[in-house]
Amino acid sequence: MKIKHTYTVFGITFLLSLFLFSINASADTYISFSSNRAGNYDIYVKDIFGNNLRNLTDHPAYDGDVTWSPDGRSFAFMSNRDGHREIYIMDVDGIATRRLTNHPEEAAQPDWSPDGNWIVFTSDRESRENYDIYKINVNGRNLQRLTKHKAYDSAPAWSPDGKQIAFSSYRDASMGIYVMNADGKHLERVQQVEAGGVSPSWSPDGKQLAYSSSFAGIGIYVMDMRGKDVRRVTPMGVWSRHPVWSPDGDWIAYDMEPENQWGNPKKLDRNIYIVGADGGRPRQITAHAGKDSDPAWVPEAFFSVSPSTEKQTTLWGKLKQSENTTK
Repeated sequence: MKIKHTYTVFGITFLLSLFLFSINASADTYISFSSNRAGNYDIYVKDIFGNNLRNLTDHPAYDGDVTWSPDGRSFAFMSNRDGHREIYIMDVDGIATRRLTNHPEEAAQPDWSPDGNWIVFTSDRESRENYDIYKINVNGRNLQRLTKHKAYDSAPAWSPDGKQIAFSSYRDASMGIYVMNADGKHLERVQQVEAGGVSPSWSPDGKQLAYSSSFAGIGIYVMDMRGKDVRRVTPMGVWSRHPVWSPDGDWIAYDMEPENQWGNPKKLDRNIYIVGADGGRPRQITAHAGKDSDPAWVPEAFFSVSPSTEKQTTLWGKLKQSENTTK
């Protein structure tokens, strides 16, 4: 009987350890976003349970468009803190902040390359009549213009292997999603649905793109790299924008506004949600009267800590909380 009891205790302990490990992995998954909850737009992070809110920037200017370095030690963002929109890089400890771009015209929508060496962004520095895609080394050198078209090119996104860049563009009298090599060559249009598409995000395996489209109400769609197998993954009756794919490929984060009776956003609030890459019931991450937008998945290294009794107790407490108690 004593031996049987020992095996039972061991079995329970083993299963409990596995359970805590799986919950621990989820608890260490964070999403960053821009929010005006304190009066002006700053950058925050929160875990996918909707807890552990942390403010990363605290500046009277507009801070947004966050993208993370692959090692999770730094993030780039757009800010008008020096009078006009530029790209900045900040360490996660908030000690070091430096301006990456410096031009009288705007620079926005940065995206960090998978190898950690480049940041791609959009700017109207060559002409106020159109925006183009540029890339620059993270040390602020070797600026390269990748698109040269009388159009509005925006929201560039690196492919997981760093060999291609997807972006939105209004050219040829319609909005669409385009893909080009990292040097700007071999440009092709891949998005073919009628209402156009914006803000592309690559799946981790590089085989699909998530994007926002106004087809049948603004929502998040997924397609393959041929522009086929299009499916909507967010509910109707809301405005869903700015999708970004989770590193494991299981989730898509986005910001959402409810619609009014005329089908327009109510503009009262905007919150961050995640939904399964195959659709399903969304999970609300933020629930604040302010506007939360532009989500980005935070690399695991950002909050890497060793397991501890204190941490496990906190995790057990989270299991008892409702997912609807986010703030």
